[in-house]
Amino acid sequence: LKYKVKNDGVNATYFNDEIKAQMDITKEILPSFFGKFKRISFDNLAIEQLNILEQISKEDFDAMYMGDDGESTMYIDLVSKEFAKSSTSLERYPIQNEIIPMFKKIQVTK
Repeated sequence: LKYKVKNDGVNATYFNDEIKAQMDITKEILPSFFGKFKRISFDNLAIEQLNILEQISKEDFDAMYMGDDGESTMYIDLVSKEFAKSSTSLERYPIQNEIIPMFKKIQVTK
């Protein structure tokens, strides 16, 4: 299996064979959670790594998918006081006082 490894951030050093094994277990048990909760959310990297498209119908996915990173979501790191298009984005900006200008900034950098 191929996995995208976050090459920056706090969790980058923790991605190893044990984490990959846990992800495989998660893929196996994930279908048992569908239908038991009102909402289950995944970021775009998890959608890819956990093969979510194989777990739900295309119609359900199309109805619920919020778009690629930066289309209707963004990443905010309150510890570093930075924001970006996604948690894996190398281009980051200082947090501002208002969210709309921040969101416009990441949309410009698509």
